[in-house]
Amino acid sequence: MKIAVLGGLGLQGRAAIADLVASDGVEEIVCVDTAPDGPARLAGLTDLARVRFVVPEGAIGQALATVLDDVDAVIDLLPQPLMREAVKAAIATRTPLVTTNYAKSIADLAPAAEQAGVSIMTECGLDPGIDLVLYARAARQFDSISSIDSYCGGIPEPKAMAKPLCYKVSWNFDMVLVSQNRDSVMIEDGNRVAVPAGQQHDNPFIHEIEVAGLGRLEAFPNGDALHYVEMLDAAKGLRRSGRYT
Repeated sequence: MKIAVLGGLGLQGRAAIADLVASDGVEEIVCVDTAPDGPARLAGLTDLARVRFVVPEGAIGQALATVLDDVDAVIDLLPQPLMREAVKAAIATRTPLVTTNYAKSIADLAPAAEQAGVSIMTECGLDPGIDLVLYARAARQFDSISSIDSYCGGIPEPKAMAKPLCYKVSWNFDMVLVSQNRDSVMIEDGNRVAVPAGQQHDNPFIHEIEVAGLGRLEAFPNGDALHYVEMLDAAKGLRRSGRYT
């Protein structure tokens, strides 16, 4: 199987390539990125014998389609603004695509994907992604759910903390800023409650949680809880829910 990794030299892309190299059945990994020094950037990370590097040239849509036409599947780890071009190229070449980005911005492409018979799997990261799998797994353990909250965040090891905020950018800084300025939707006492982006860090839902080995951490609303819990049959009578960072 041949797998293309779009944005293969990014923080997530490098990890994906290392995992693919270690996976049975993957005969070639195509690393697609605009940086021309791919081999040097990945040197020492993993065995590059099965990794082919491609620097796209010209119009991004056609460049991606040319690459995808020669692979069996694609992992899209490009910045969110380029997601649409990646999905359109996948549909045009009938190449199954997995992306970590939210589905909302490309929802209108669903009919074209269905007509082409190609699978486009969105929201397949940590948040959204693994957290939603845990949501569904937890929901199956109960006949009904009255309250469900999701907390997601990463704690960098001490040597990786950037002073003075002790923060580590694990994907790209533009999207960090976007995530810190988006509307949230909560459920409180069975009612929908909207938290505007401007009040993300100034609202009554902010609280602290205790994490073993780390101490007390602040949690603030950061997502549309209603959108996801509506997918759970066991949560029809939900009284409270929130998605927190």
